[in-house]
Amino acid sequence: MGEQFALISFGCKINQYESHRLKEKFFQMGLSEASSPEVADLCVINTCTVTARADQKVRKLLRKLYQQNPKACIIVTGCYGSAKEDKEELEKMPGVAMVVPNRQKMEIPRLYAALRG
Repeated sequence: MGEQFALISFGCKINQYESHRLKEKFFQMGLSEASSPEVADLCVINTCTVTARADQKVRKLLRKLYQQNPKACIIVTGCYGSAKEDKEELEKMPGVAMVVPNRQKMEIPRLYAALRG
């Protein structure tokens, strides 16, 4: 079986739409959707940062994902992580391979391919 991805979206309809577009791009790359993030090779977390509680939920999810699937490539994107200080905080979290700002979100498939070599 080939590589599998999981996409988790927080927040607005724009994030939902963009996650759907990313999913299509991953399918085009030959990846399949994992049954759960715990078995995925790639986990993309599309964040929202409307409240401090939303940021806290993302950090909690990242810790849980890393515990359950330490070999996964975790990429964080969206509003949380677009500010320099948030990006630096997220990059320090165990398992986070990359934090991609909102404006580069649609480049994630290419960035992931480059990361894989």
